[in-house]
Amino acid sequence: MSGKYLILCISLVFKLVETSHFRGGTISWKPTGNGNEVRFSFKLGWAYGRGPGCTPSNVGQLVTGHNSSYWQCTSGCNGTVNLANTNYICTGASVSDNWEQGENTFTYTFSGIGPYTVEFTGGAWVSLDFGSAGSWSVGAIVYLGNRSDTHYRNRSPVTTGKPMYTVQYGCQATIRIPVVDDDGDTVRCRWSTGSECVSICNALPSATIDSNTCTISFPANHTSNGIYAVAVSVEDYPKSTMTIETQVYTTSTKMSTVNLQFLVQTPNVSGNCNDKPRFISPTPVQGSTIQTTTLQIFRLSFYVTSTRSITKIDITSPAGMTYTSLQSVPSQPGSVFVATSWTPQENQIGIHIVCALAEDSIRKTSDSRCINVNVNDGGPCLSGPCRSNGTCVRNGLTQNYTCTCVPGFTGRFCEIDINECDPSPCIFLFDCENRINGHQCNLIEWKLALIILSFVMLSLIAICGFTYIFKRKKYKNMKDNWLANFVGIDQADVQPRVLFTRKFKSGGFKHITEE
Repeated sequence: MSGKYLILCISLVFKLVETSHFRGGTISWKPTGNGNEVRFSFKLGWAYGRGPGCTPSNVGQLVTGHNSSYWQCTSGCNGTVNLANTNYICTGASVSDNWEQGENTFTYTFSGIGPYTVEFTGGAWVSLDFGSAGSWSVGAIVYLGNRSDTHYRNRSPVTTGKPMYTVQYGCQATIRIPVVDDDGDTVRCRWSTGSECVSICNALPSATIDSNTCTISFPANHTSNGIYAVAVSVEDYPKSTMTIETQVYTTSTKMSTVNLQFLVQTPNVSGNCNDKPRFISPTPVQGSTIQTTTLQIFRLSFYVTSTRSITKIDITSPAGMTYTSLQSVPSQPGSVFVATSWTPQENQIGIHIVCALAEDSIRKTSDSRCINVNVNDGGPCLSGPCRSNGTCVRNGLTQNYTCTCVPGFTGRFCEIDINECDPSPCIFLFDCENRINGHQCNLIEWKLALIILSFVMLSLIAICGFTYIFKRKKYKNMKDNWLANFVGIDQADVQPRVLFTRKFKSGGFKHITEE
């Protein structure tokens, strides 16, 4: 496998046929679990009024001013194939900073596991104060091999950013790029190179990047009120050695690449570098993760305070999220907040990043506050279709699911109880009770009582019978012995008989016996 196939990358190449003012963007991808179907999620930023048509009043709505610009598959698809146009759902716009931004998703089913190159290119960056403002390009390769550790196909990391960041001229600046990965892989950042950035490679002077924290540091002292372009590549690495198909990946082998591009401006404003708006409680802490599910309303608020009045809070959000205008905090004078609301759809399962950036009346900006929102599967398993404590397992990101039944091992919904009493495992004195994954033999008491009673009665009858027979035999023997002392009545009486007894004077008796 050649080097380009080793990189499970998704980049995006932005291609615009007409001249436009590009403000950067990013893209991520994930297999849907439905064959070789892949869902792409992208963000694009343009000069205000030069994109599909995002304005502050239509945040959360689909804007369609770029019907003729397409994401394209340019390699692996048997020629150039248009995948989807670049229209998006409006997520934010700033008239004063001259930018608009949106996000959208699209799916495409490839004929195999790839690799495939997806591109969208152009050549209309705004004028820059460092480097050239020529062509821009982000390269992309999609490879759909299975991972040996998760047994699923890899998913790219996710990042986001504003089209334009404001940093006070003369101050040391840091911009932390928010990154997440649905697979739980290690994520690192680097400067984009070659075809990933074309004319804007190394276009931020004296800047360094911490690859592990994805933090960019630079002195904003090149040009007062300058504009600079930034191109960063975000990559995921396995946490232990594994394979994708036959290719071995170690902890130092990148699996996929996502490119992020944006602008930085350095207005010359007064005041101390640290005197800027800051986020306060109850805003969630930087990088925290909040759980939600599809088709349920999710709400998140950002609270800010400053020594000067806050003029706006810009939100970088997922498609479909809306937010209020600035609201005062009654208990904290000088503090304001913005409340967001979002109902994630089925095609938005996974981790999303919501970022807020506050600006005060003299154009000083806060540090970015980014929150991860993990949208869980609320699809076919949300209603709990599996019975008898069965586990619902969704098939990828589709609406199909299977029920994994507990032992007592059946039915599509685990609704059929396996009868362990058929055939009967218990002897006739016991009644079989069917249980989950087993049975129990319960003693039938009346049968036992009947058997005992019958045994007692039979025993009594036997005793009485034996007693009767024994006594009858004894009586018969006794009768026969008594009769043996007598002669028949027809025989002469040969026994001596006493005829009479006379009493003599001498005081005695004399028996006279007849012979």
